[in-house]
Amino acid sequence: MPPVAPSASRPAEDGFALLAVVVFLLVVTTMMTGFVLAARAGLDQARDGVAEARLDLLAEGLGRVAARAVFIAEATETAPPFALNASPAACREGDLTIQLQVQDQQGLVDLNAAGRELLVLALRSLGLPAAAAAEQADAILAYRTPPEDDAPPLADLQLRDGLKQAPFAAVEELHAFPVLAELPIDRLTGTFTVHSDQPRATAARLPAPLAAVLGRSNLLEDEASSGSPVRIDIFVRAGDDTLGYSGRIVEERRGEAVTLERSIAPGRAIAAPPDTVVPGCAALFGPGVTVHLREATA
Repeated sequence: MPPVAPSASRPAEDGFALLAVVVFLLVVTTMMTGFVLAARAGLDQARDGVAEARLDLLAEGLGRVAARAVFIAEATETAPPFALNASPAACREGDLTIQLQVQDQQGLVDLNAAGRELLVLALRSLGLPAAAAAEQADAILAYRTPPEDDAPPLADLQLRDGLKQAPFAAVEELHAFPVLAELPIDRLTGTFTVHSDQPRATAARLPAPLAAVLGRSNLLEDEASSGSPVRIDIFVRAGDDTLGYSGRIVEERRGEAVTLERSIAPGRAIAAPPDTVVPGCAALFGPGVTVHLREATA
């Protein structure tokens, strides 16, 4: 029986089949590549999250150590190993750079206790023009003051969320004022507080911007009382720029540091580390803590 001659259409069919297989393989390869890349990105993100969480926990622990150092120093009438006026102190241990900022809340302007003149000056320290500072001071006073039966209407103050007419619970409430909403929250929390209960700021604990504008009539000359609230911000930066943060306001009660408020700013929006970084962190946190830091960097 003579061999069957191949069909003229067979090469075309074979070519089409081959093309289909190639396309299928390309589609599968593309899908697998995307899956592999997505999986790798997910693993990288998870790894970064773990590293960040680890540094957050380290910052939290260092914040507790700093709080104890403040209150022990006050109880023994000695100077703590860092300033209490928000001046940054930084040290390096292994591949970790640790930045510490402590601000006694009595060195700030209390939103619930300060008078109009002090509020105006504090707002001027933030860069507001005189007229805008005066207008915002009036708005702050109206916002915090309970209403009276014969009080005039306050609609012209133009608050974003209306008038609370009750004391401020947190400095972050200033973002309800459209003019102040444009300012970074760390600038507001570095100027105002709701935890000093003082009509004036304590001179020895003023941050630099306030010290430049406040006159003696707006200041308390006495040192802050023992156990007064302090804000503690800790930033821990690893060699690969992974950043951990912990911030809170604490006060001393019966020998313990009690958290009054958790800080959410400046959080991870920290600027570059300060120019002066001391090698070794024993001076700031003690030799025992330094041992743990070395273990954490091993």
